[in-house]
Amino acid sequence: MNGRGLDIVSGGLIVSAGLALFLRALDVQPEAMVTVAWSCASVLCGIHAVIGLIAGSNGRKFWGALGFVAAGQLALWSADILTPTLEESIAAASLWVGLAFAFVWLSQPYKLDVLAVAVLFGGPGVGYYLWWHELVDLRLLERWAGSGWPAIIILAGAGLILRAFFKPTRQ
Repeated sequence: MNGRGLDIVSGGLIVSAGLALFLRALDVQPEAMVTVAWSCASVLCGIHAVIGLIAGSNGRKFWGALGFVAAGQLALWSADILTPTLEESIAAASLWVGLAFAFVWLSQPYKLDVLAVAVLFGGPGVGYYLWWHELVDLRLLERWAGSGWPAIIILAGAGLILRAFFKPTRQ
């Protein structure tokens, strides 16, 4: 998509979000209008994340992906599809940041520092949702955290070894 097309699509989404918020202020289906506004923001951020991926812009990838997942979940919350609690809000924010870093890492898989941050932020969010949906027993996670944590150190060392083989050499 060229710059002009991106401006048209971005402008259209921003106008749609603004119109939805204006209609909300006029009390025209206020709950639905908030959902429309968050949905427009999510699509807009998703477009910019993909453009960042194509252009190789880490900042655009990160903020676009973060906005995409955050606004998408906020749209689901405002539509009452999901009902947020304090714990879920914290887990969701953790997961949003983790997913944004994971999106940046996907285009540069040799950057293990970005992957580490993605796991650091995304891990607690994923753990919360696995526990909440009863896919993982919390006692099992506690036992693993107590005795299985050295696996993280082993994986970090293995990652460094793999990076030595796959990372382009510096001149």
